[in-house]
Amino acid sequence: MNSSNYPSACTGCLLGQALGDSLGLPVEFLKPEKTRRYFRRGVEQTLFWGRGMVSDDTDNACFTAQSLIRCFDDCSKFKHNLAWRLRLWLLSLPAGIGFATLRSILKLWLGFSPEKSGVFSAGNGPAMRSPIIGVFFADDFARMSEFVKASTLLTHTDPKAFHGAMIVAFAASLSGKRQNVSFTAFKELINAQIPDMNEEFADLMTRAIDSSEKNESLEDFILSEGWVNGVSGYIVHTVAAVIHVWLRNQKNFAGGIEEIILAGGDTDTTAAILGAIIGAGADSASFPETWVKKLAEWPRSVQWLEKLGDRLEEVKSTGKKGFPPYYAWYLIPLRNLVFIFIILLQVFKRILF
Repeated sequence: MNSSNYPSACTGCLLGQALGDSLGLPVEFLKPEKTRRYFRRGVEQTLFWGRGMVSDDTDNACFTAQSLIRCFDDCSKFKHNLAWRLRLWLLSLPAGIGFATLRSILKLWLGFSPEKSGVFSAGNGPAMRSPIIGVFFADDFARMSEFVKASTLLTHTDPKAFHGAMIVAFAASLSGKRQNVSFTAFKELINAQIPDMNEEFADLMTRAIDSSEKNESLEDFILSEGWVNGVSGYIVHTVAAVIHVWLRNQKNFAGGIEEIILAGGDTDTTAAILGAIIGAGADSASFPETWVKKLAEWPRSVQWLEKLGDRLEEVKSTGKKGFPPYYAWYLIPLRNLVFIFIILLQVFKRILF
């Protein structure tokens, strides 16, 4: 990692997303009470032999970062570059890919253009890709909105998907500037930048921010909303939960990640998105050393993630597009086969648990 106290905002965002993803993955879709029982000794890397791996949440962030490096501020090229990365991703046998994203990629392979490949869904795929866009275009909300919309419509056409992805991008951009954001200021930002937000979504975001301002826990908030199974994969619920935790934990990476994972539900995605937001503004010491050391990823290792983030930060600061750092891409199908086997073992473990 960068030798200074702070990694670059792009690096922190990517690393934070990978850590949240890997930590939440073993308990994905468990109810809150079972999740707390699973992590009764504290949240740690536990997918296999005390190690962790990442899922589609981190894959999507990496593809987005790579496309930004290659295309910089040309949104049309970015969209088409990202579309090809998603096409090739499907050939690598990824596990856990969202149904809407899967349908969209199949449409791309069938000849649909990136402008027409999206399906009507309000799943979380766009919110997996938007934190790094928010950090990259932190000083230009118009460009941020253009790129987030392009990334969103590639797979999801429900307006709620775009609005949720934008809220995440806003949060990541402010975090990357290492600003302390007030509850009122963030609420006003959402209202000003997304005036046409769906009423259901707008009301839930207001309740989430008000609850967070009262310093209520996420557990209390989801109980008040009747989410007995934890936070669902519906982007409206996911984003409300993520912002609820982020506003109270803007400088507390480990505490925020633990709180959102213990709330149960779609834990790898909620923790990945929250990790990306807090990570963008975190110093190196904020990432627990054991969490980082026990992230057993290959060929896209922690070191490669850091190189990817630093390369993206270089493109951001110089305005000159380039090439993402190399990795042994031909090993990804083998890695994914190993990952699928580990996930099957984890499913069996959870049945016994």
